[in-house]
Amino acid sequence: MRPLRAVASIGFLGLMIACSNKQSDASGPDQAKPEGAVAIILQSIGDLPKLEMRVAFAPGVDPSPHIEPLAGAIVEARKVCFAKPVADGLVAAFHVDIKGGALAARSTNEQGKCLAEAIDKKPVTDKVDASVDLQVRVAK
Repeated sequence: MRPLRAVASIGFLGLMIACSNKQSDASGPDQAKPEGAVAIILQSIGDLPKLEMRVAFAPGVDPSPHIEPLAGAIVEARKVCFAKPVADGLVAAFHVDIKGGALAARSTNEQGKCLAEAIDKKPVTDKVDASVDLQVRVAK
């Protein structure tokens, strides 16, 4: 059976979302793509870098209600965390719990601290509880 692939583009956010269960979508030799991940790409805007994200959901969790709220939170966090230039390839990793319409984030590596702090306790329109792991890579 062929893997499902969906792509959406939202012009005003410079956002592209892709879902795939193909294992060949790994971002590079240094990082393994979380299994069952959703890819979200934030295009560069002005001095803000392009970000490629992998959002891993638990098996059986429908990612659809969570993508837009998570992407929106990262769009805002990017303004704070990437106001100064950063090296291409930087990978930030953090864990997010969505509970009762709010995000609870904690970094799982040093590079993820700023993003986790910027979105922690942020209210979101997502009212479905879930836990996700994110990897955010600065891309060209």
